[in-house]
Amino acid sequence: MKPSAKFTGFKTQTYVSTAAIPVQENRDAAQLAKIESKLAELTAKHVRLAHAISGWKAEKIRSNFGESRYEELKNVDLTIRGLEGFVNKLIRDSEQPHPYLKRLSDSVTEYRLAISD
Repeated sequence: MKPSAKFTGFKTQTYVSTAAIPVQENRDAAQLAKIESKLAELTAKHVRLAHAISGWKAEKIRSNFGESRYEELKNVDLTIRGLEGFVNKLIRDSEQPHPYLKRLSDSVTEYRLAISD
């Protein structure tokens, strides 16, 4: 784990081995674990970016990143909120949601909270 990730309060998550899970479920669990890992990496990068540009005015962000990238930065929070809602709806709609889906929901929520600061 990078020092900046520790600074922001993130914890390294231990992933459960998927070897004893049936094949189809194993594939799905491995894919969800991969998404969760990538999301944690993206969270750390986003937090570093947010710390780097905090205090900048919109004009400075536009001049450094360009207008289209500025709009993308503004829309990240809305996109993450949409993803969070989608994953939570999947959990609510299933009778017995898979534990990896719940962990993915927790990771998305952690990401949203990290970038909202």
